[in-house]
Amino acid sequence: MNGLTRGVVLLVLVGCGGRDTVGGPIRVSDATLFGDLDCFKVETPTATYLYGKKGAGFASILDPDGRDWISYHPGDKAAGEYRGLPKCGQPTKFFHAGYGFGSYKTDDPFTSRIVDLEPDHVRIASKTKSGTCACTWDFYKTSAMFTLERIDLPKYWFLYEGTPGGELMPSFWTSRACTRPSSSRPWPR
Repeated sequence: MNGLTRGVVLLVLVGCGGRDTVGGPIRVSDATLFGDLDCFKVETPTATYLYGKKGAGFASILDPDGRDWISYHPGDKAAGEYRGLPKCGQPTKFFHAGYGFGSYKTDDPFTSRIVDLEPDHVRIASKTKSGTCACTWDFYKTSAMFTLERIDLPKYWFLYEGTPGGELMPSFWTSRACTRPSSSRPWPR
């Protein structure tokens, strides 16, 4: 396991606000996208997550209004197959819904399983067949938390490629200060 990076990275994704955040229990079921992408469907009061079991990443995160903030699908490069969350590596796309499919075929897929199922908390653990990459996702009623346990790359990141608010609007970009400058304006350094 030479070059294996070990550590823990935590990230909290806040669910969509403005709705009743008490709601009912978190529900988990199986779903299949595109005929062969097996997913866990995790339904909370603030979001519905479609988590690729073999790729250990999200193909879709739907807000309460049904808008898909990821919009992953096979093919179409940046308009589909590149999209995902968290997408932690290059050239290998670890923790990406498409890992193991299409242009991201592999002999080392993830196995994902539910390890904790409570009304207010669900934990999914994912590990590659070789055991060199692993993560857990903890789902709560208003958020989800990612723990990167190990990754077989010397460098890695947490990358979101998707459709903010459910659609790609190339005429602007959003800064971390939540401003929306024109896309003709250069990115500030």
